[in-house]
Amino acid sequence: HDSGTGAIVGGVVGALAGLVAHDVKARKARDAQATAAEYNYTPTQGEVMSMESSAALPSAVLPGNMVEGTMQYALLGTGSEGVDVVETRQLIHNGQVIGESSQTVRRTDGTWVSTQQFKLPNNAPAGSYRIAQTVQSARSRVTASNSFSVQ
Repeated sequence: HDSGTGAIVGGVVGALAGLVAHDVKARKARDAQATAAEYNYTPTQGEVMSMESSAALPSAVLPGNMVEGTMQYALLGTGSEGVDVVETRQLIHNGQVIGESSQTVRRTDGTWVSTQQFKLPNNAPAGSYRIAQTVQSARSRVTASNSFSVQ
C-alpha cells in the first residue's frame, strides 16, 4: 500500500460551492532514526505524535487561485507495520467550515510533510480564512491552524 496516497472524501458546503481539493502530496522528511534522536525517543514511550510546523500559503490569495495547507509532523512508536492515520483539513470562514478534505494513510515512524492544495472558486468572498489541519491515529491527535486572506 502506497503511504503517499489515499482516498479524498468530504465535500464543500456553503458559499464556496466551487472549492476544489486536490490530491494530498506527502513525503518523509526524516527517517525513523533521525526523528527518534530529535525527540530522545525510547520505545517504552509507546506512540508519540508531534505537530512540528504548519502553514497556509500564500498568506493572501485572489479568488480563483490556489491556497496550500502544509503540515509537518513526527510519528514514533508505530512498530514495523506503521499505523493508519487520518489527515484532515478544514477551510473555515466566519467560524463556519466551508470545505473539508480527509484521507486515511498508513504512516511509519519518521517525520512526514503532507501538503494539499485547494482551488478557491472565482466568487470566494474577501476576508479572513483559516485552514485547520489535524492528524489522528487510534492513540494520538495533533492539530494546527493557519490563517490566510482572500482579497
